[in-house]
Amino acid sequence: MKIRPWDSSKDLKDVLRIWREVGWLEGEKNDEKGLAAFLKGSAGFVAEHEGAAECAVFSLPGAIRHMNSELPFSCVTAVTTSRIARGLGLAGRMTAALVKKATEEGALVSGLGMFEQG
Repeated sequence: MKIRPWDSSKDLKDVLRIWREVGWLEGEKNDEKGLAAFLKGSAGFVAEHEGAAECAVFSLPGAIRHMNSELPFSCVTAVTTSRIARGLGLAGRMTAALVKKATEEGALVSGLGMFEQG
C-alpha cells in the first residue's frame, strides 16, 4: 500500500466509504457534508490500495495553554481503516507519520482527540 498525503478532491469518496464501513457515518447526506467540511481544514494521510484510499488519518492544529505560555498543538482527530487494510499496522504507522509532520511544522504538543476500536 502506498502512503501519501490526503487529497480531498481525490479521496473524499473513499473516506466516506470507510467511515460508513466502520459505522461512524450512516449515509445521511447532511452527515457527509458535515464530515467533508470537517476534513477540509485537516492535515492527513491515506494508504492507497489499487487506486482507492483504505486507511486515513487526520489532525487539526490548535494551541494549548501551559502556565503562562501558549504552545502549538496538533490533535489527531480521526483514524479509520477499511476491512481490506486491517491488520497491516497502517493506522499506527500513519498516525506516527502525522504526528511527526506536525512536529516538523512546529507543534510542541500532540493529543489524541478520539479513539474507538471497533
